[in-house]
Order: sequence, then C-alpha cells, then structure tokens
Amino acid sequence: MKYFLPLLLLLFWLIPSGYSQSPSGYTPDLSMTVSQFREQVLQPKNEVWVLDFWASWCGPCVEAAPFVKETQQRFAGKGVRFISLSWDESVERWTFMMNRLKMPWQQIRIGDDLKPFIDKHFPHKGIPAAYVIRADGKAKRRSIFLTGFPDVRSVSFQNSSNRAPKGNSYQGTWRKNAALVEVRAEGL
Repeated sequence: MKYFLPLLLLLFWLIPSGYSQSPSGYTPDLSMTVSQFREQVLQPKNEVWVLDFWASWCGPCVEAAPFVKETQQRFAGKGVRFISLSWDESVERWTFMMNRLKMPWQQIRIGDDLKPFIDKHFPHKGIPAAYVIRADGKAKRRSIFLTGFPDVRSVSFQNSSNRAPKGNSYQGTWRKNAALVEVRAEGL
C-alpha cells in the first residue's frame, strides 16, 4: 500500500508529459475523439483540414506515408491540420503501423460508430484517399495522394479482408507535390 501512492503519482506525471514505451520517443496523437471529429469537421474553423484515409494493411498507404509526413511538415504552423483516419479493424496492427511510420499528426481509427458518418460525408471506394475541408467547413474530395500512374496504386474496398485485393481493383498512385497544389488551391 505504501508504494501505491508514489506509483500513482508517477503514472499521472508520465502520461501528460508524452511518455512513450517506444524507444524512439514517438507517441501517436490520439487527442481528437470520434465525437469531437464529428462535431468539428464540417463546421467553420480557422484552419483547413486534410483528411487522409488509410490502413496498415494497405501497401500504397504505407508507401505514401513519408510523403504525407513531408507535406504535413511543410504546412505545419500555416493553418492546415492533418488528420489520418484508419480503416484498420485491428487496434494492434493500427498501433504497430503508427509507431513504425511515426506520423506526428492526429490519428483516428474508424470504428462502427464512425463508419456511417464517413460513408455519408466522405465517400470513397479506395485508399489512400483524401478530403480537404475548407475553413468554411465545406468538404472537397481531392485526389491529393493519387494520380493515374500504374506503379503504386490505391487499394480498393472491393475486397472486405484486411489484405490488399488482387486483380484490377487498384486505382491511382501517389504524387508528392499534388498535395501542395491542392491545399494551395484552398487559399494557403
């Protein structure tokens, strides 16, 4: 019992300070809740939001992550917020991949409670996919991370398993500077 209070105090000190069990010191930003996302995403705000839809089992999404990170860093402090929304069903796989990719922006996992909202407001048939939410709260579907080249492709949702589909259910590819053009088109 005499160790309980010091351990509890240590725990409360470590959690807010960003303690991470990861040797790299990376901690995913899970600060936005699903309800906060639902309430704020389509409302007017003082920033542009870029929604990046991805999953740990999506090879093209994982391959695009360094370019998304580079784009996010270019717009850091310039009124652009990046939020990645993952279609992962496995929390463990999602967490593992976030730690591996070290994505410093906000992360949300799309669960059953969020799927109807996403399907209604941000429909997409494949990933990676992106939407730009303007400061006035209006959403625009953007192929920020996609172009029509056949080398790297997005994974279509035609396959319901957590593996990349086979056959011709791929579409598009990542283009590094396309995100800059699309976000600048929103006035930044």
